[in-house]
Amino acid sequence: MAGKSVQLYVQAAVKAALTSQVTSGGATVPVVDNPYDGQTAPYIVCNNIVETWDDDFNTPQRWLTVTVDVYTTDYKTAGTVTNKDIRRQIINTLAGGSLTITGCTFRGCLLIDNGVEFIELDGETVHGQCRFRIHVDTLT
Repeated sequence: MAGKSVQLYVQAAVKAALTSQVTSGGATVPVVDNPYDGQTAPYIVCNNIVETWDDDFNTPQRWLTVTVDVYTTDYKTAGTVTNKDIRRQIINTLAGGSLTITGCTFRGCLLIDNGVEFIELDGETVHGQCRFRIHVDTLT
């Protein structure tokens, strides 16, 4: 892991944790890397990943904070209730949960923002966002 970013490892761990755990209408909500035009909603995207070194010590162990945004997209049904339920499931899965991250020791995952939904101009597509702070240790 020396000199390598943990962003992709954290993204993979978040995707793995959410895959098959979030449902809507009895179906699993897919976690996709890059939604394409015409991607069927609902779906989840994990991106906007930023890592910050939390120490300045010259030791083999490094502490990092990684911020991850998890976006949801769904169609408007009963207002934004379905999108809120999807985000609730994401929060219940990640916040306070445990992640297996390659090359890292997982320390914790905190919900730091559960933003409001917004509806696109089409009046049917609803988006939401949750932001998490994930603490890890890495070995160089």
